[in-house]
Amino acid sequence: MVLSALCAATLTVTGCKTNAPADYVHLNLSAYTLLGDPSTLTVTVDASGPYEVLPGASWLEITNETEDGFTLSAPENPDKGIRSTTVTVNSGTASARLLVDQLMKDNAYRYRRLSVHGAAISPGGRYIATNTDEIREGVEGSLLQLIDMRTGETATTYVPAYVSALSAVTDDGLVFGCIGSITAYMFDIRTGDYSIVPTPENTGTPMVDNVSADGTKWAGTCMRGMTYAPVLWSDGIPAFLPLPETDYRGGDITDRILARGISDDGQVVYGNTWVGFDMGMLYWKDGKVDWVGKDLRQLTTISNVDGTEQTLVNGMTCTAEPHNISETGKYISGTYKQEFNPETGQPEEMSCPAFYNTETETTILFEEFSGAGGYACRDDGLAVILPGSRLVNIETQEVYGTHQEYVLEHFGLILPAGNVEFITGEHHDIFFGMEPGILLPWWWYFAPKPEA
Repeated sequence: MVLSALCAATLTVTGCKTNAPADYVHLNLSAYTLLGDPSTLTVTVDASGPYEVLPGASWLEITNETEDGFTLSAPENPDKGIRSTTVTVNSGTASARLLVDQLMKDNAYRYRRLSVHGAAISPGGRYIATNTDEIREGVEGSLLQLIDMRTGETATTYVPAYVSALSAVTDDGLVFGCIGSITAYMFDIRTGDYSIVPTPENTGTPMVDNVSADGTKWAGTCMRGMTYAPVLWSDGIPAFLPLPETDYRGGDITDRILARGISDDGQVVYGNTWVGFDMGMLYWKDGKVDWVGKDLRQLTTISNVDGTEQTLVNGMTCTAEPHNISETGKYISGTYKQEFNPETGQPEEMSCPAFYNTETETTILFEEFSGAGGYACRDDGLAVILPGSRLVNIETQEVYGTHQEYVLEHFGLILPAGNVEFITGEHHDIFFGMEPGILLPWWWYFAPKPEA
């Protein structure tokens, strides 16, 4: 009543202003990917009033428009690459946008995005396993999926616990991942069974990072005391791998050493130290441990201005990459980091991709890619350098270009930008990687179409 009186009293001077409801428009999606075949998508609209839909490309048709939403229809995509457009929805002064991608039509190969929380691929490319968050009957858990790349069949199972990551899957379909933070479990998605990975006596917190193709050997780590130790499981039985005589800088072994990856045949394992920012690269072969890139490994001690001494190292490093090894362990890839000039002994930093041949015990550097690192590699020399997702030949040092250029030339499809994490397949025609997404990266794979 007071407000009404005040408004009436001042009406002849200033007028009484009231705020009109603001216009709004909300869509249930902000981005979506259609398949290359003729496809449709239903979009739900919540708007303050009547709305209009404006597609950004002629290949996308608006149908079945109602008060609550509309349908998008796209014909087969005839292009060799993804085509994209933006759909704008207006209601009064409010506006919302929906990004629509349509994948290329399949030829003998296919490209698929995996809109999931995490993903892993088997060494031979037979299976891809994925996980995504799921709530059932009020319980937060994870939906696991196992995709058979040969047949296209998919198996799923629900785990009433948070699966934080998937690390590996064998070519027999056994999946490894973590429940919680870093405790590894084995999952048989086809039966729904799962159990914790066994650990050596008086240890805990197992982590399996990668597996051999036949699934008989698993490489990873277990917590021992206050540190982590490298472990190799053979037919499910864990055993510690031997430790080097010193840490990366020549001191006593006082902290973590982890096994990160294993060759397809299970004969060679690689890993790294983990002391501060030191990630010195190790490998295990024929029951012995040694430094990856040992032919270039050098240490020197310098005196700082305050009188203290510091050990500098030139050597190969890696972080947690699980695919930095070829099928038989012939090549191990990583980053060569130089902290001092080998000729003068004075501090001088540089880094570049490096590939170590475990048969000849020699290292090949790609110094023209300063600041980059070596990643997935194959026995015939095909390898990946990141960032930039370039494919190279280790033996000839030929640079093939980006993975997009390589796939277009050899297999006839245009892939999106991103990074290749792994290459496998009899003809090196199965690619697995990530590409940038709106909120999180997309996992994706490129592979031959499933068998009829």
